[in-house]
Amino acid sequence: MLFHVTKARALKSILRTGLRVCTPNDMNDERGVYLFKDRSGVEDALMNWLGDRFDEDESLALVFVDESYVKAVSSNAATYEVICLHDLPPQAVLGYEILE
Repeated sequence: MLFHVTKARALKSILRTGLRVCTPNDMNDERGVYLFKDRSGVEDALMNWLGDRFDEDESLALVFVDESYVKAVSSNAATYEVICLHDLPPQAVLGYEILE
């Protein structure tokens, strides 16, 4: 299982259409669906750089992703992440958790 962090208000769309390849809004990162390999990577990122990318009062969700749907990945990913180069269908979403 892999993990994706997003704004909670995006959940309805994600559950309906899946996760879409995009370029992170505030950076010149590679286009992709950014996924974490484990929860400790999520926690570290949220305490550091990723937490700074969301408003303080923004409700966040952790989306659980079935890694068997991830076929094409970038070789530019950091050790704690997977950058999926294609859209993931709604069936790839195993569930989610609202982060407090």
